[in-house]
Amino acid sequence: MTAERQYLTPEKSVVHVAAANEKPPLKVVIYADGSCLKNGSDQAQAGAGAVLVSQDKKRIKLKAAFLGALTNQKAEILACAVALESLTMPCCVQIFSDSKYVVETMLGKNRMKTNREFWERLVRACLTHEIEWNWIRGHAGNPYQETADRLSRAAAFEKLETVISAVRRAG
Repeated sequence: MTAERQYLTPEKSVVHVAAANEKPPLKVVIYADGSCLKNGSDQAQAGAGAVLVSQDKKRIKLKAAFLGALTNQKAEILACAVALESLTMPCCVQIFSDSKYVVETMLGKNRMKTNREFWERLVRACLTHEIEWNWIRGHAGNPYQETADRLSRAAAFEKLETVISAVRRAG
C-alpha cells in the first residue's frame, strides 16, 4: 500500500506526494525563541534559540544563532525557521513558540503583511514537514522553552552560533 502525504506550497496549493514502503517520518518537538537586545535601536542585536527533541526523548539538539540587527518580531520568526532548517529529513513537527505573532500567523489568523522576507524563509523551511503550531507562555517554567530563551539571549549577547547534539544512551 502506498502512503500519501500533503505539503502546502508558498502559493497555498496542496502538493500530494506518494511514496511506496515509506518509513513513518521522525516525530520531533521544537521549542523556539527569538530575542533582541536593545530592540528598536540602531544597536539592536538579535539571536535565535531552539531545542529540538525526538519524540522518544533520546535525541536532543540545541541550536543558537546570532541574527544581527533585527527586531524582536523578526527574531521570533527566524528562530522557528532556523530550527526547522536544521532538520535533515522530512519530519512530523510539534513546534512551540512564546510568540503569539508567529503562531497565530502560521495558523492563518494573521496576514503576513510586514516582515515579508522573514515569513517567506519560514514558509520555505516548513515545506517538507508536517507541522503543528503551538503557543506556550514564555518564562512559565517549561525547561525546554527556558533553554531556548537562554540560547537566544546568549546568541544575541555573545554573537554566538552553535549547535549541540546529545543522544541519551539506554541503560
